[in-house]
Amino acid sequence: MCASKAEETEFKSLLSLVPGMYGDNFEKLKTQGTLAFSGWAKGPVKAGKWPAFQMDLQVKDGGFQYPDLPEGVSNVQIALQLENKDGKWQNTRLDLSRLHAEVGKNVADAQVRFSKLYDGEVQGKANAQLKLEDLTRVFPLSDFQLKGLFSLKARAKGRYNATQRPVMEAEVRLANGFVKSKAYPKAIEQLQLEARAENPTGRPADAKIALDKFQFSLDGEKVEGRATFQNAEDWQYAWQLKGQLDLAKLAQIYPSGGATLKGKVKGNIEASGRVSALKTQQYAKLPTSGNIQLQDFYYAHPQNLPSGLGIQAAQASFDPEKISLESMKGNLGKSDFALEGEVRHYLAYLLTGETLKGQLNFQSKKVDLSEWTSTNARGEREAVPLPQAIDFTIQASIAEVLYPKIPVRDFRGMLRLREGTLQMENVRFAALGGAFVMSGQYNPADRYRPRYQFDFDMQNLDIASAHEAFVERKNNLRQNIKGQLSARAQLRGFLGPDLAPLYDENMGGSFSVKIPQAQMKRLSIAQSANKHLKLDDTEEMILRNLDMQATIREGKVYYTPFEFNLNEYRIAMQGNNSLAGVLDLALKIVIPKSKMSPVAEVAIAALTRQKLIGVKEMAIDFLVRGTYPNHEITPLRSDGKEIQVKNEKLKQKIDEKRAERREEMRENMQNLNKSPEEVLADAQTKAAEIRAQALREATQIETEADSLAQTEIAAAASKGKVAREMAERQANMRKKTAYRRAELRRQQGEREAQKTLQNAQLIADRMRQE
Repeated sequence: MCASKAEETEFKSLLSLVPGMYGDNFEKLKTQGTLAFSGWAKGPVKAGKWPAFQMDLQVKDGGFQYPDLPEGVSNVQIALQLENKDGKWQNTRLDLSRLHAEVGKNVADAQVRFSKLYDGEVQGKANAQLKLEDLTRVFPLSDFQLKGLFSLKARAKGRYNATQRPVMEAEVRLANGFVKSKAYPKAIEQLQLEARAENPTGRPADAKIALDKFQFSLDGEKVEGRATFQNAEDWQYAWQLKGQLDLAKLAQIYPSGGATLKGKVKGNIEASGRVSALKTQQYAKLPTSGNIQLQDFYYAHPQNLPSGLGIQAAQASFDPEKISLESMKGNLGKSDFALEGEVRHYLAYLLTGETLKGQLNFQSKKVDLSEWTSTNARGEREAVPLPQAIDFTIQASIAEVLYPKIPVRDFRGMLRLREGTLQMENVRFAALGGAFVMSGQYNPADRYRPRYQFDFDMQNLDIASAHEAFVERKNNLRQNIKGQLSARAQLRGFLGPDLAPLYDENMGGSFSVKIPQAQMKRLSIAQSANKHLKLDDTEEMILRNLDMQATIREGKVYYTPFEFNLNEYRIAMQGNNSLAGVLDLALKIVIPKSKMSPVAEVAIAALTRQKLIGVKEMAIDFLVRGTYPNHEITPLRSDGKEIQVKNEKLKQKIDEKRAERREEMRENMQNLNKSPEEVLADAQTKAAEIRAQALREATQIETEADSLAQTEIAAAASKGKVAREMAERQANMRKKTAYRRAELRRQQGEREAQKTLQNAQLIADRMRQE
């Protein structure tokens, strides 16, 4: 159980917790009054249950005044008690017996009592009246001129549960409102608001909410609207909104966090009906009409949308079933677009949260996918999220798509924007000199590591271009190979900040490649093998009949054994390479006797330890290790062991190298006299150190992520509830990413530890043999 005693302190302590109050001038703020707080809590915190608790808050004669302003807030009186005896939130008792404040000469009073938050007695009332011009005498609003009279009256009494509501009535009014900013010479004038809510019986069917009047005028352009909602059991609605507005003028009066906003909007929309008719799609019972026009619209934000969204012109009309987007032309940064089509279920989407559906045609001359990312407050690039509760089918036609390493032309096909993902079905485009058909899904739920899963059918691709695009390594292949390939692939994994695939252990899938014929010059592996074979025709070669299949898992590409021809030589290959480019391949080269020069016959006879009399062809096995530009190729005997070279001088050099490696092994053991058992024991110690280091680094990653999340949430809390919630969502996504990185570091440590133990076992075994 934890408890706090009722100790008095200054009212200023409570003000420091109010969003927006704690700023540069807070220490200069003149305050008065006292604050008393006491409470206790007992019990665990778990899903669906709180601890039992009680809290009392008292403010007496509170007030504050900014030093350079003539008036302040005074006579603040608060008496609040919260109590929960069993830990169930529904049974919390709330008693705000007094809330009183005077803003200059304006008075506000409120009382609210809940015997239980759910299925309990409710009683409350509130009254407030405020001249807006008095706000500039109390709060630091020197950049604004305000006028108008705001009033609030409300009372409620009764029970709140699933079938009952309190008897209540409430009214909010704003008369003769006026807002002017120093940043713009024109003012928002004739600002009027009249809204009310009532329920004379407490029955949900008798509930009514009405916006009887809403209007304002800006530089001669007027906006006005009205709305009513009644019967909470089956809401019956009627609303209208009409007017025109210059968004650039509004943005100068109400600037928004460095964003740029401009454009002119004009519309007249009217709708009425019942929610039950919406849900059953009885559109004849839902009279709806209107249109909206947008011209010269532009929006940009330094972090969220730095490239800017511009719409030169757009026009849409409304009926009960759909919004008809008759035309929309614009650009997103360097990407242009033209859009038309229909959006359905928009009323159900707005009123009940149902999925918004649509069928659209999208055309563009150029789309730059690098603009699908944004920059957060820390300067990190992240993918732009896709909207939820939306199901749009989009017929796309794009002349050019700019994508990292793969310029795409003539992109055509069906896209589906659904529940925060972008799905593609049999989309066709041209790239890398060939034709693609692609299906799959892009999911940016993790904005730092968007997930993808795609199936490709590729025909007649340029081999060198495809190698550079997919293998992600610089080489001279473009100059050394000419030909086309066809392939099928199923790939999944994550994308990086530039939306290019990450070649890591999370990439998986399979692929197949066919090359009917290709011309090759100075093929690196062929030339390396020829150092042993001494053939005459490896400078320029013709590749034929390659049909390869492979799988990708755990950071490596595993090849199913396959065959092909180089000139008159038959090649068989199997093995794997890492996605980082490390090779571990086995080759079998079958050489016809007729293709052997006298020098080649001698070299091959020496390698195989066979006489070539009466032989039509010879098969020689090789191991290929290293990387493609820097590899080693070693011939093998028929039993799989490395071939022993007969040349005594060469054999002597090999023996010297082996002696050097044994010496390195002994030096690494630091003691020539250690036994195999001691080597293994030392390896156990080193493996434990590796695991411990990985654990420390993983824990540090998680701790830093937690600390950063707490700092960001605390900083956002001073800006209000919405900012805090957004910060919490973003922090949670970043924590997930960090925790994945930490887990990968633990796994890496375990792999390194296991490798250390395996190497020690090999050393110990060799020592026992010696």
